[in-house]
Amino acid sequence: MVHASIIPGAGLGLFHLESVKKGERIAVYSGEVLNRTQIVNNGSKYLLKISKNVFLDARDTQHCDGKYINCGRNTRMTINARFSASRTYNYDSSSNTNWVSIFSTRDIEASETAAVEILVDYGDEYWNSFDSSTLKQKSVIPICNIMYTM
Repeated sequence: MVHASIIPGAGLGLFHLESVKKGERIAVYSGEVLNRTQIVNNGSKYLLKISKNVFLDARDTQHCDGKYINCGRNTRMTINARFSASRTYNYDSSSNTNWVSIFSTRDIEASETAAVEILVDYGDEYWNSFDSSTLKQKSVIPICNIMYTM
């Protein structure tokens, strides 16, 4: 379920309404495949780095709940998910969709009356694109990295 995030100023967030076990796929992140040259001036806030020169841009993607997952790194909240550790994306020819899986990193206890926000770590490259004292974006593009840790 997409709803207002519990992180102040984060906008929307993705919440889970059902309990899941560690390692279960809980969402997908889908988008247009772009290379580094294509992302330089595109202005998207929904870039996921797959590899050095391959990115998924979910900005114009409909029905992609994964793009609403926020970063829990600088909060007191627990990171409970990660992007697939493979440095590739999947392609579904029936829907013409490029995507990566998002997995839970721990058991998540949730219900319809106690939804849990899904949080990942966007990685150093993302946070290095902001001024640490003001959290204003520097001149580089904020890019979320696929993280290998579980």
